[in-house]
Amino acid sequence: MGVDQLKVSIAKKLRAIREQRNLSQEDVARQLGVTTGAYGSFERAKNLISVNHLISLSRIFQVPITDFLPAHVVTDSERNSPMLDPLFAELADAWPDLVPEEKEALVTFKRLFLKERRESLE
Repeated sequence: MGVDQLKVSIAKKLRAIREQRNLSQEDVARQLGVTTGAYGSFERAKNLISVNHLISLSRIFQVPITDFLPAHVVTDSERNSPMLDPLFAELADAWPDLVPEEKEALVTFKRLFLKERRESLE
């Protein structure tokens, strides 16, 4: 797949997801921090969108970043990776700002949650 085909594929997916959420290009551009014209150029496949913008859009639309990519580009295991989940990305972004006690609380919660989950599956 060439760059032009990738731009077209991503553009179609951006527009479809935006329209599913009943958002205008202006709404998305404002949340993304770009002009409406710049966002529109992504949907028209005029410019290749940056990875940083795709990460931001995954948070805005609450979808994994892989939803923007052609299906054959991403394997099932990559598509289901927690690293690509927008909620995980949000937590990862906040991690450096957390104090040690908050970090420990999150890790403790994770351990308890997984323990209860394992026990419920037994």
